[in-house]
This record gives sequence, C-alpha cells and structure tokens, in this order.
Amino acid sequence: MKVSVKALRLLALLCCFMSGNLVAYEHGFIHVPKNLEPLRQLLISNPRACLQEIEQPQRKAIKPKDPQGEEILSNQLAALCAYRISHTEQALDFINRAIEQATEKQYQAYLTQAYIIAGLILSGDPKQASASYHYIQLAQQSLDKLNVFPLPNMRFQLEKVLANYYQSQGKSSEAKTHLLKAKEEAYAGKSEVVRSWSENLLAEYYLTNNQPELALSHLSEVQINQRGKPSSEALLLSSIVNANIAKVYLDQGELAIAEQYQQEAIASAVKLNNPDIQAREIAALGDMAELGGDIDAALVHYLNAKDIAKANHNKPLLADIELRLGKTYMELSNYTPALVHLQIARQLFSELKLNNKLLRSLLLLGELHINNHENGLAILQLEKAEKIANTMGLTSSHSKVYKLLTQAYEQNGNYDLALEQFKVYHNLSQQYQQIRNELKREQFKQHYQYIEQAQQLSELTKEKALMIQQSNVQQLVLVLVCAFGIMLLFLYLVTRQKLLSKTTSLSQLTKQFTLHPMTGLPQLANSEIPLLCLDEAQYHPQSTRTLALLSIEYLGFSEHQTLGFQTQRNLLTCLISDLKDSLEGDYKLGHINDKQLILCIDQANTSPHQLCQQLTACAKLSATKQEIELSLAIGCCSQPFLVKAKDAIDDKGMTEVLWLALEGAQQLCAKTKQSQWVELSAMSGSHAAFFCSNITEDIKQAIAKGLVKVNASADKTLINW
Repeated sequence: MKVSVKALRLLALLCCFMSGNLVAYEHGFIHVPKNLEPLRQLLISNPRACLQEIEQPQRKAIKPKDPQGEEILSNQLAALCAYRISHTEQALDFINRAIEQATEKQYQAYLTQAYIIAGLILSGDPKQASASYHYIQLAQQSLDKLNVFPLPNMRFQLEKVLANYYQSQGKSSEAKTHLLKAKEEAYAGKSEVVRSWSENLLAEYYLTNNQPELALSHLSEVQINQRGKPSSEALLLSSIVNANIAKVYLDQGELAIAEQYQQEAIASAVKLNNPDIQAREIAALGDMAELGGDIDAALVHYLNAKDIAKANHNKPLLADIELRLGKTYMELSNYTPALVHLQIARQLFSELKLNNKLLRSLLLLGELHINNHENGLAILQLEKAEKIANTMGLTSSHSKVYKLLTQAYEQNGNYDLALEQFKVYHNLSQQYQQIRNELKREQFKQHYQYIEQAQQLSELTKEKALMIQQSNVQQLVLVLVCAFGIMLLFLYLVTRQKLLSKTTSLSQLTKQFTLHPMTGLPQLANSEIPLLCLDEAQYHPQSTRTLALLSIEYLGFSEHQTLGFQTQRNLLTCLISDLKDSLEGDYKLGHINDKQLILCIDQANTSPHQLCQQLTACAKLSATKQEIELSLAIGCCSQPFLVKAKDAIDDKGMTEVLWLALEGAQQLCAKTKQSQWVELSAMSGSHAAFFCSNITEDIKQAIAKGLVKVNASADKTLINW
C-alpha cells in the first residue's frame, strides 16, 4: 500500500516534466530547405543553441537563395526554440514577425504554418485562450484556401494544437476528439514517425487521465525504425515513449520494469545529445530510486541531472531538481545541504516568477528551520510564503503556511501569536474542507445524528436492563423497533427528496422538449403528424378552420451580409412575435423547425386568402421595422378540405395538402424573389372517392383535372406541380 501511494505521488511529480510533449512542431517536425536543416536538428537536440545560432550576426549576413521564404522559416524555427525554453514573449515576437513577412509576400503555406505555431505557443496558457483560438481559426481558414499542401502534415499539426488548447481549458473530451482526428490525419500520410507520434499523444492523454492500460495499448503501436543509424526524430520519440512506458509500469507498482524503461529513455536522450531531456529523465530515475528506498542512488541521479541542467542553463528544470535535492536531504535530517538546495530553488523560482513552486520552496524552508529549532528564520520564510499564498486564493498550501507559523511561534514561546496563527489555520482549513466537501456535509451530519441517537437508545436500554432484569427482552424489542422506525423514516425522507428533485428535473426537461426555446411555441419537429399534435389543444375541433404552413425563405440584411447565430434568432423572434400580434380569434401556432411554422385558426371572419394577405402584409411591415430583407412562403387550405365529406381526409392527409401548397409558394418565391402565398381549395363537386389512395398524388391529379382550385399571390402557371 505504501508503494502504491508513493507511486501516485511520483507520477504527479513526473507529470510536471511533460508539459512540452503534447505537440510536435516544437520538437523539429517541421519542413525546411536543406540549408536550414542544421537549425532544425538543433531544435530537436538543443533549442538554446539553436536560438543562439539564429541570432548570430554572421548568420544574418548570409544571403539565402530565397531570402523571403528562408527568413520566414528562420523566424518560425526561432519562435519554436524560444517556446521550447519557455521564453514565451520572445517566441511571440519571432512568430509575429514571420506572420507579417508571410502576409506581405503572400506565402499562403508559410502563413498557415505560422498561424499554427502561434496557436501552439499560446495554447498552453488558459489566460491566452482567446488569442490562441483566434490563431487556430486563422489557420483553419487558411488551410481551407489551400488546394494542395506544399508543407506536409499541416492538418495533423493543427489537430494536435487544438487538442492542446482544449486540454488547457479543462475540456478533456474535446481534446480527445481532436487527438483522434490527428491520428486519422497521421495514418492518412506515409510517415511512420508521425503515425507513431500520434499514438504517443493518445497515450499521454490517457496517462494524464489515469488510464494506464489504454495508454499502454497505444504505446505498443509505436513503430520506431531500428535499422541503421536512427534519425534525430526516432531518438526523440524513443526517449519519450520509453519514459511514458516507465510511467505506466510505475503506476502499476512494477518498479524494476519501470527503471529498465527509464534507463532506455535516458540512453536515447544521450544518443540524441539533448541535455534537457537527459536531465529530466535522469531526475525521474532518481525519483524511482528514492521510491525504492535507495537514497544514495537517488542523490547521485539528482546531482547528475542538476549538472546537466545547469550546464545547459535550463533554470526551470534546475530549480525543480534543487527542490527535490533539498527535500531528500530534509527527509535524511541532513540540515546544511537541505538548506543550500532549498535556498537555491527558492531563488530560481523567484527569478522565474513561478509563484506556485516558490511557495512550495518557502514552505519547505520554513519546515526545515522549525525542525532545526531556528524559529526566527522559519517565521521570516513563512511570512514571505504568506504574502504569496494570499495572492493565490484558498489552497491547501495556504492553510499549511499558518500551520507552520503556529509551530514556529509555539516553539519560540510566543503562545499568543501561536494561538492567533492557529486560529487562522483552523479557519482556513475549515473553509478549504468546506469547499471540497460541500456536497457531502449534510449527509455526514445526518449520519452522525443517526449514530448519536442509536448510542443514546443503547445506553438507555443498558440502564433499564440493570434496573429491571426481567424486562430486558421487552426493552430490547422496543429499542430495535425504535431504531428500525428511525431508519425507515430517514430512508423515506431521503427517497422523497430525491423523488421530488427528479420530478422537477423531468418537468423541466419535458418543457424544454415540447416548447421551442426561441419563442415558447409548441415544438412539433419530432412529431410524425404535426397537425395532429397542434389540433389536440384546439378549442373548437368541429368548426371550419384555416390551416397555414409558413416558411421563411430568406431573412437577412441588405447585400446578403452575414448575421451570426444570435442576431438571426433575435430577428426571427421579433418577426414571429409580430405575426402572432396580427392574429385574432382562436388559433394555435407551432414550430416545424426554426423557420417553418404551422397555423390553425378559426375561419369565422377571415377567408384563407385574406389570412395569407394579412400575414404577408404583417411580415413586410416587420421587415421594414427591423430594416431587413424578408421572403415568406405561405401554403394554406381550409379544414375540412371536402365540404361533403368532412372526415374523408385525416390530419395526416391535411398535412400533405398543406405541404403541397407550401411547396408551390416556395417555387413562386424562388422565381419572384418576393413573399408569396398559395391556397388549395376543393371544388364543391369533388368526391371523397377521388382522394382515397395516395393523397399527394391525388391532389396533383385533382389540380390537373380542375377538382382542386389553386389561388396564388402570383402567376400560378409558374408552379410546376
């Protein structure tokens, strides 16, 4: 059990070293001409040296064959190098320069690649979400303009950047969707390295979500070419994949196997000559050694990793290793080296402005001074930690600051301040616990009350048993009955509360399902016979009514400008509201979809064609009021359709009649570019027998034979029945 807990702790520590592995552009998977290939190789092995090489004045003086194109790619490589070493501002400067150059020279492919890299640089920062998504959208639009892709794997790269963006936003399912799309793009190409990279990305996703079995299944699909001298890309992938496999086995408690794969990861990093990866993986091996109880080996690994990180000027990694060294020496009660390493870590985190890790180093320093009875120094460190914690909101570290301050003041003999700090610690702990357990608090309280009542009843039973031994059986039965009754009452109240909650939720869901969210009118889209569902609520089902089917064919501003989702919905809502206001008498109105409505209205005062004229005029006034262009098609008829046989055509048939009338009106709208209406009415001599088979075909034949009259707002000969 102890090994398992330590493994989880170590896995959390290792995850902090994986922040750059969700994408591939920054690892050198980028297409460049031959004379820039050395820089690309440096990007893979040593991004700091790559950045220095690009910024050298001698290189700037060299005139390439294609100065504009190669300068754009050089700036893109520089941006990726700066991003790899966490110089985000410098990376943005380079990529913005590349975007300006590509836009000026109209190099569409280079511009698309620059947009993807810009989205990548910002995708890991939740505060830059809008800017990152803006570049991603620009990249998507630019990709759509490219008929061919002169640079390989661009869609693969874009899908991975999208996955990284959604991962940083905490949208895990969306990130997974785009990783799967990236895999599809990778397998659509011919590159084995890119295919293997897509499998590794999915494995890292499942590792992050604590699904090691699924991660291992993807890692087993990675194919690394071992024939001949391996490429830089293959060595990089081998190092990362072996490190990920080690994490899987570490999570499963297989420490020995995990160490073997970690050694292979280090060997690949050494062959690649990438000091950053070497230091990171050696530090991870030190964590494994510490987990196995070999502290001396762990210290050796940490010190080796520290030397490499220091030589390569990797301050973030160096600070992490110094912190681990300090904590390890602290666990060994070796005060002096622990103090030295923790102070170095604190200084580095302060320079890097990593407040979260700086707070952790200050807490460890405070704890170290307390253990060494240096209470004044401990208070000094902890007061600094308090200032940082107050800017970060309520966390577990926040409460730990006051816990350690309490210990320091108590050891120092200042019991008043110790009590004051303990009160703050106690309040913060309670608030933190309340946030985490808010949903469980009431259940725990009720359970505690139940146990307390049961204990009280048990004590009363024992007292009565001592006083009256002869009635002990009766008392026991009474206690059991009382306890059972309390339990039943408790279960009844809990069940009733859940039932009420579910009933409320069901009512809300039913309302959302049956009413259109835009207008609150009945939603008939899921009904096989919309007219039947609308007719159920009609007040006078036996009276003569007018049925109308309205379809908004066009709604927009002049010159066909785009509207946007919310604007269009607002315009539709206003239009439908105006149409409703123009109607009088008993009527029912419902939605077939957002732009199609069905109307059933009493025909007491208005004929079908008068109703159509009224609705058309109202729509025109509404369009004028909203300063929009509108084309409305209306199909209408009377119900009953056949005067001599009122029940001959049912609601399903009437729906077909209405739809035919609407289609005729839509044809007129398409040809005249104006609002039109069509009315179908059966002649008085029409017999029910003629409409007894396929109602659609019967109506068409009846129109041809003159048994059904067509009345329209335009030339009805334009309708092709």
